[in-house]
Amino acid sequence: MNRMPLWGHVATRRRLIEAGGVWLIAALVGCLGGQPALLQVKGRVDAADVQPGSLVGHIVEIERVDDADVRGFGTIDGEGRFAFQSLHQGRVRDGVLPGVYRGRLVLVADDQPTLDAAHKQIPAKYQAFASSGIEFQVPLTGDLVIRTERR
Repeated sequence: MNRMPLWGHVATRRRLIEAGGVWLIAALVGCLGGQPALLQVKGRVDAADVQPGSLVGHIVEIERVDDADVRGFGTIDGEGRFAFQSLHQGRVRDGVLPGVYRGRLVLVADDQPTLDAAHKQIPAKYQAFASSGIEFQVPLTGDLVIRTERR
């Protein structure tokens, strides 16, 4: 019978443990999955001059200044709050990549009267990346605050 000496078993186990540890560290750092490190960004729209609740369901969209294909989006809730998400490898994930971003408000509604009402309250400048004045760096310290004025 061909038996492996005891030290062979110990060495084999140690190599397996070391290989598993390397794999685990690589996965945690993101080397294996190719998944980018997304950072959480939350914020609120401060629209004091706009009717309460008129921004609910509309979207804050952002694009990275150096690569317009890198985008994020967040749906505005009843308190004006949002959290950015991104589309990566066909999946929506919480957070965005680091970088400098500019943003805009995207007005969406299921019916035309609601959409028309939103357009009457929110100036067109906030609906375009170039004119909105929304610009910030990720990582961000604290919440992003977007201040708007009424039309």
